[in-house]
Amino acid sequence: MAGTIRELTQAGTYTIYVWVYDVWGNGTSCFFSFIIPEQIVVIGPNGNTLELPYDTEIDFGKGTSVGSGSVQMKEVFTPPSYSGYRIVGKTVSFYYGTVSLYEKEAKFTKGVKLTLCYTEEDLAGGDESKLYIYGRAGGSWSKLGGTVDKNTNKISYDIMANTPICEMYAIMTEYSVPKNVSEGIYVKPNPAKGNATFVVGVQDADVKVEVYTLTGDLVWEKSGHAASGGIEIPWIPYTNNAGREVGTGLYIYKVTIEYDSGKKEEVIKKMVVIKQ
Repeated sequence: MAGTIRELTQAGTYTIYVWVYDVWGNGTSCFFSFIIPEQIVVIGPNGNTLELPYDTEIDFGKGTSVGSGSVQMKEVFTPPSYSGYRIVGKTVSFYYGTVSLYEKEAKFTKGVKLTLCYTEEDLAGGDESKLYIYGRAGGSWSKLGGTVDKNTNKISYDIMANTPICEMYAIMTEYSVPKNVSEGIYVKPNPAKGNATFVVGVQDADVKVEVYTLTGDLVWEKSGHAASGGIEIPWIPYTNNAGREVGTGLYIYKVTIEYDSGKKEEVIKKMVVIKQ
């Protein structure tokens, strides 16, 4: 037996009763219930969420739209931050399956709420009252806004209906170079499980991060250039230069900084790696 239920858009609990009769007129009945929620909550990396009204659709333009039930929020590579600011927490993008909503110039047909999370370590002494959500599109960041909840370490922003979806979203805070360069250099998280990120709070400089065992053997290294907002260098996954997995233990990391002015500095610190 098959049938069709007309489209239901109003949230609530629904019950369907079915009566079945055999050729002799003997009947029996059954019923089942289901719930249409008021909203769908997409959970992304680090506890970030996207709240969508149940009947929200993704508009791809040219008369093409799909339901929002398959929206995904993925962590993406963090590009350079907005000048004078640094990124706090994870950078995320929206996908429909493997399709980037930004690349397809998609829009949500109803207003949705994006909530991004951060930790005290992510904040690294920054001013919570100056946290904002930024969106990146066309190769540049723009300030969107948002409301900060200091009790839960979250910031929420309402993405209006029928507005272009950004390539990526991130929390940013105003950036200032620490008076002591060592204070602006750390790895998060520490102890580290899974992925690690080396944060180097300098500007206008070439940066090199090297990780060593306690006996002085080089494990891993990577370089980059710090612009006005510092630089974050990811170590993903915990592998050495030969591509082999790194074991649990205490490691030394050295950060070498060569400023555009010609000045050179080195900072040496410790980190703990916990193998998953």
